[in-house]
Amino acid sequence: MLLADDTDTSDISANFHPFLYARVLGVYHANVVYTGPGMQDFEARRLDFLWVRWYELEDPASSGWSKSRLDSLRFRPMKEDDAFGFVDPADVLRGCHIMPNFVKGRGDVKGRRHVNGVGISRCAKDGKDYFSYYIGRYVG
Repeated sequence: MLLADDTDTSDISANFHPFLYARVLGVYHANVVYTGPGMQDFEARRLDFLWVRWYELEDPASSGWSKSRLDSLRFRPMKEDDAFGFVDPADVLRGCHIMPNFVKGRGDVKGRRHVNGVGISRCAKDGKDYFSYYIGRYVG
């Protein structure tokens, strides 16, 4: 769970959602040497990062506090450029419970089911994905 970018406050609509959600696929670090403008030395520095698969809100207008319903998510299609990403662990607010919507069943956003349980990508762990999920972010 991360804060959404709200820098453009002139166009915040009623459907604005304050958070972003992602499944962590891996936790990594790299020892990097920066050689660009403002370089200080050739000393390697540790860079920690998370590899994530992004969720997207299904219908922000039909959920939330005003509708007394849990927000609904689904994974972004893997063919999209922004389906996966890297996140600085310092940007993570907290973990939250993402609960499968069992009624809608398993499969990807296009309704395809993965009979073999593998899916398109073993790295993305999509073989057992559900069509939809609920966000349990209000846990104390």
